[in-house]
Amino acid sequence: MVSKQFYIGEWFEFKVVTFPNGRCPFGDFTQSFSPRELRDLEISLRIVDESFDIGRPEAGPLGRYSKIRGVRESLYELVITPRHSRRGRKLRGFFIIEDRKVRLIDGFTKTSPRVANHIQRAIKILRQWRASRESKADEQ
Repeated sequence: MVSKQFYIGEWFEFKVVTFPNGRCPFGDFTQSFSPRELRDLEISLRIVDESFDIGRPEAGPLGRYSKIRGVRESLYELVITPRHSRRGRKLRGFFIIEDRKVRLIDGFTKTSPRVANHIQRAIKILRQWRASRESKADEQ
């Protein structure tokens, strides 16, 4: 399983959403990554980090990430495999930003232009995770 701490950049600390029972959707998604796909993921995370570091958070250099419109949550789509790459799987992920932490929620292999179901799944995971954090805080 992927650890909670996934990557530390100059601007952000990247963490995966992990439930109290150990469930980790993004970590499970990355289990099947090849070394090249893991390198693509690291490059994508570095691009997110550097674009915020230089003060261009909405720029999404090279089209590697974009804010998803039309949802209440501030959800972003992360393009792991370069958009115009002809090799391998088209890998995508979802994340949110809280303070100086990027929370990696879920990922999927893109097989069609439609991603609405994947967005709804990410929102569901995010809401469940937030509820589990709130209930854990209430217990303390």
